[in-house]
Amino acid sequence: RFSDEEVKFLLEHFRRNVPAEWAFMLRIAEKVREGTDDALGINASLIKEYGWNKNKASVYRTGVIARMQELGLIDRTKSGTGVTFTLTESGDSLLRPEGEQGKSE
Repeated sequence: RFSDEEVKFLLEHFRRNVPAEWAFMLRIAEKVREGTDDALGINASLIKEYGWNKNKASVYRTGVIARMQELGLIDRTKSGTGVTFTLTESGDSLLRPEGEQGKSE
């Protein structure tokens, strides 16, 4: 696991140097916050929003959620064959647009 300081450093790196990655993490966090919290729902939302095909949506979702999980920003809960995602406390706080960090609903 990364320390809190390392997570903040990496997120700041994404925000400044890899803005597409940062924006995508924010979108996934927003979707989870709004209740779209499973793989199929997130994929369907990405397909609709970005016009991606099923494979591209799945690959992008899997990659960003894995990174978010490694950084301790999102948790996975398995139930049978399904998986749901929830933001951790730090994920909910840190994954917000500029000026909104530190706020929780």
